[in-house]
Amino acid sequence: MVQDRGPTRLYLMGHSTDPEIRQKSASGGVATSLLLHLLETRQVDEVAVIGMDNERPVARLTGDPQVVRDSMMSKYGPVPMLATLIPELRKRPRRIAMTVTPCQLGGWVRATERIAKLRESTVLALGLFCGQIQSYDSITSIAATLGIQYPGEAKFKAWRDGPYPGSASFEFLDGTTVEKPLYACLDVAVPHFSLHRCFLCPDGGNWLADITMGDIHHGGIDETVIVCRTLKGQLAIKSAQMSDMIQIQELTLAQVEECVIKGITRSKLLPAIARNAWLKERGDAAPEFDYDPATLLQRFIKRLVPFWIWKYRLTFWARTGWRRRFLLNHPATMEKTGHFLYYFPATIPGYTVAIKAAKLFLQMLGTNVRK
Repeated sequence: MVQDRGPTRLYLMGHSTDPEIRQKSASGGVATSLLLHLLETRQVDEVAVIGMDNERPVARLTGDPQVVRDSMMSKYGPVPMLATLIPELRKRPRRIAMTVTPCQLGGWVRATERIAKLRESTVLALGLFCGQIQSYDSITSIAATLGIQYPGEAKFKAWRDGPYPGSASFEFLDGTTVEKPLYACLDVAVPHFSLHRCFLCPDGGNWLADITMGDIHHGGIDETVIVCRTLKGQLAIKSAQMSDMIQIQELTLAQVEECVIKGITRSKLLPAIARNAWLKERGDAAPEFDYDPATLLQRFIKRLVPFWIWKYRLTFWARTGWRRRFLLNHPATMEKTGHFLYYFPATIPGYTVAIKAAKLFLQMLGTNVRK
């Protein structure tokens, strides 16, 4: 187990061998193909997926491969998955696999500790890497940056339509569409509309899952990054590979260091631990986790803690009072300030150069510097 990356057995990268799945999925399509494989080989009775209904994500338990295919692509919004799964499985236990965010899986694990029927139903947990979840009013502001009044003038189609990495897309009544590239959408959505709890949640890597999957976020390729965390997760991936449902290859150490596996540690795990420690020092309410700040926040990394705290404070300063009202009425300014906050502190003039110089200086002194 790597201290800041959770339980790990194997790091992989891959994609679906089905061209349609690979094209329509957010990145690679391994999760969709794995769910289909589990159904086809009867390793599970049903799978839990997130589909769309009336322009909003909804949780579904299904044994229908077409429903699984229709549920492809990322959905950026809170989905009360347990409100669907728990009543269904208490009423009729069945073997399931599920695709879940870290907070959904955390709630599920707690529920299985109390309800035996749920424990009997769990076959495989496919966790998703997760930065933050946004409230649905983010869609209105994303549309506003395109000059679209939503809802009203257009229908929201998807968060990641089209070629990788995809674009938020809106469809007018005449069938024409307007798109906004994913990362420009995130400039609006993440700083201004992410749930408060997401800034304090360390588990972007979905450590409780059997497998964690997500975008590689490096090189602009439509491949799925896969972290096998348990033996049954590793065997499930191997089974799908042997059935020619997916193609996979092991990641090199350099690839691991360049992709989301390391990135989620720096963007979510360590900042959340630092913020929670800061809140407790102030006497404010903060969630309890069993991570050890003294172990994780050490050496060169500790110098970044003030920046993580300021990012949190600046973000919520911009989201309150007259500033919030002003930004909602000026979508272009909201996007620009969002970009500054999303990539803070790298957006501070001279920051990147200063950090590189500091690392070089410490290396010259013989200090062990973590990248």
